[in-house]
Amino acid sequence: MALLNLRKYFYAAQLRPLACWCRPDYEFRWKEMEREIQGYQTQILMGDKYLRGALRHAMDPIVAFTLEIWNVIVEKYKLKRGVHALKWFTYDSRFKPRVYDSRFKEWAQKGITAMYTVSENGQFMSFQDLKSKYGLVNKDFFRYLQLRDYFIKEIRPELDETSNNVIKVIVDAYKQKGSRVISAFYQALVGSGGESTLYIKTKWEAELKIQITEEEWYQMCETQCSSTSSLVWREFCWKNLTRFFITPKIKSRQLAVQQHCWRLCGSTEADHSHIFWNCKDKAIL
Repeated sequence: MALLNLRKYFYAAQLRPLACWCRPDYEFRWKEMEREIQGYQTQILMGDKYLRGALRHAMDPIVAFTLEIWNVIVEKYKLKRGVHALKWFTYDSRFKPRVYDSRFKEWAQKGITAMYTVSENGQFMSFQDLKSKYGLVNKDFFRYLQLRDYFIKEIRPELDETSNNVIKVIVDAYKQKGSRVISAFYQALVGSGGESTLYIKTKWEAELKIQITEEEWYQMCETQCSSTSSLVWREFCWKNLTRFFITPKIKSRQLAVQQHCWRLCGSTEADHSHIFWNCKDKAIL
């Protein structure tokens, strides 16, 4: 059984209110107290960073802390594009028709809020489906075409690029699906990683001008734990593999003064690959 990641479990527990805000069939007294901030439904703020900032002074400490954790998750797991689809289109500055047509606000009262409420599996729902589900009328068809066009051009590309399970938990809440929200968020956070080392692999590939498969990279990582019983050398190997050391090339950028190879080989391009692999004088260090 895998050990629990306490940091991610803490994040998951703090994200639970977000799913509760979005779930129409969830009714408790605490939710009633947090439902609105100066006339805005609290869940609107999840998809709009600027609105969160503008209303920060009006939030109670609990809501403010929850949204602060949400900001951390968005940054850490790179959800900035994905959260756009959590915006309510009636408050989305990119959707211009909502400025001139108050009927869109009436749609929000009927339940058409975030973009996920009008889509299924990344596809915009048909007008007939929206009529049946939300009680639209025939005169709304032109507005439907406006919203569908906006969805196709601005939102769907972001859905395709950000198939993140954290977002999916919130989408399921809008659609009244799923239970055990903390567990769902935790599994989503664990699955999303956030601590991948593949970016280090990319740097080695660029310097060595080779291709390293993911399998080879993970084997390299595993080797650091099995090649020696010396904790000192294990630490050194990890630091080497993860490019911990400040090489002369890095120091040159920091000081704006050209630095030479530690081994006095004369090279002024002494990066990690040169120091630990390519330097002709490495054997005499």
